[in-house]
Amino acid sequence: MVMLNILQIEYMGTLDKKELDVAKHIIYNGLQRAAKQMSFFIKEEVEVIQVDFNEVENPIQATLASFSDDDELLYLLTTNIVGDLGGCCFLVLTEAQANNIRNRALPPALMDNPDFYNEMKDAILLEVDNIIAASVITEFANTLHGNIHGSVPTMQHVAKNETERLIAERGNKNTHIIEFYAKFSNAAIDFKPLFIWYLDQVFIDNIKIYSAAQL
Repeated sequence: MVMLNILQIEYMGTLDKKELDVAKHIIYNGLQRAAKQMSFFIKEEVEVIQVDFNEVENPIQATLASFSDDDELLYLLTTNIVGDLGGCCFLVLTEAQANNIRNRALPPALMDNPDFYNEMKDAILLEVDNIIAASVITEFANTLHGNIHGSVPTMQHVAKNETERLIAERGNKNTHIIEFYAKFSNAAIDFKPLFIWYLDQVFIDNIKIYSAAQL
């Protein structure tokens, strides 16, 4: 059973409660779409069992402070939203989360092959990011009737303070932040990555228009 559990929401005024609920509903549906595709990818059923949203003025520093140890390297995966509506999607993984994904996506025999593992270890994470980002972007496109898609994702393996700097630097070009955790789980895999999405004003305006049209 897929459940939605919202623990904390703070408003910065750009979206009212109804509009934010619309955005959360679209994201949630996209994550369910992603879970189905990930099930095919790792050959086991995956569910989204928890989604925690937190919309704040500047969430990055506070969130990363509790996300990992200060000396831990993080995987920062970035996908641009291209088309009628603009934005940027960040997926942040710890080393443990990245290894959890690799262990389930790669056959054991190939995990023991150093050459193959080194060749595929980053490709697996990029594919997972592509699945998740594309699924949520597609849900936004279908709901808001916008012509948008995700760019080819990129990945950096950097210290926490550099992760914070890179995200904050990109955020200056956008107008709105939505932050959330999504817990993907089954009997063998369990990871809860951090997502930070920057949406431009046109994107926000389209959410408002769609929300206003709902009875």
